[in-house]
Amino acid sequence: MTFTKPAEPVSPLLGLVLAGGRSTRMGVDKSTINYHGKPQFEYLYELLATHCEDVFLSVNAEQVSQLADSRFKLIEDDATVLGPLAGILTAFRKQSEHHAWLVVVCDLPFLSEQSIRKLVVNRRPDTMATAFWDSDHRFPDPSVCIWEPSAYPALLRAIAEGAPYPRTILMNNDIELLEMDDVNELTNVNSPDLLTPGQRDELFLREAIRLAKEGIHTGQGGPFGAVVVRDGRIVGRGCNQVTATNDPTAHAELVAIRDACRNLTTAQLTGCTLYASCEPCPMCLGAIYWAQPERVVFGSFHSDAAKAGFDDQFIYRELEKPRENRTIPMTQLLRHEAQTVFDEWVGNSTKRMMDDER
Repeated sequence: MTFTKPAEPVSPLLGLVLAGGRSTRMGVDKSTINYHGKPQFEYLYELLATHCEDVFLSVNAEQVSQLADSRFKLIEDDATVLGPLAGILTAFRKQSEHHAWLVVVCDLPFLSEQSIRKLVVNRRPDTMATAFWDSDHRFPDPSVCIWEPSAYPALLRAIAEGAPYPRTILMNNDIELLEMDDVNELTNVNSPDLLTPGQRDELFLREAIRLAKEGIHTGQGGPFGAVVVRDGRIVGRGCNQVTATNDPTAHAELVAIRDACRNLTTAQLTGCTLYASCEPCPMCLGAIYWAQPERVVFGSFHSDAAKAGFDDQFIYRELEKPRENRTIPMTQLLRHEAQTVFDEWVGNSTKRMMDDER
């Protein structure tokens, strides 16, 4: 009689979306970018849900508060190492070291369900991991990978040896490597330069919208947000801070413009784009023309704001009236004395001339 050794039990599979990165090059949270009609973390979460017993988001402390009331299961990254390995380690340690983890980074907008299925179907539980070759077919690509329970001690050893790099760990251990049918799916979009102009506009406008929501929840002021962008990098941010500062001029666009001008050490936003969650009001529009950005991109119309109680139409009507008929009385006095200030300015040889100074 021939004795056949029974097959080793296969560890159940959990899914992990690595969403807690710093997104330094992108300038905004990469996991929130909308490529498929929903935030990228949600798209990947749903891709994994079809093939995993359960799915978790690996998040940072700020994201924990943002997603606290959401439907998603969160694992806060608290490992001592930086980068994607931190999220994987934390998942093994805090959730389960007896499950295998199907791990996906959040900056793979072209990743398909077919590739996830291929990875799962061809999984080799008797190895430490199952992954795809990279786009050059030279090294394993850790961006989408199944880490078996045996990987956990290997990860700890790598940290102890001073080499906490997922790709290096894959290269130095017994793993199964698969061919990606379309290597474009492994494209990491981690910089605005890799997006189309339309995608970049949506990316930064969503950041303005996020700031508007954040301002509401932190009691800053009205539901408005804005960012200023130059060369694909956010140089100024702002939400409405009227309530928090008792400053009626602290609209989101003005806060963002002030922040940008301070960061760029200039009063001119040449080459910049201002993104506003809502069409700018007359005051902000005036500030925009003085700051002179290259363009403005906004979300909702001022008519939408009016329906929420922020109606600035009366200001437009006031501007059309003769001064003497405006709601707030305007009295003119001492014109000749006041004009001497301009005479002094024009004759001041040490003044700094600016095209928009007044």
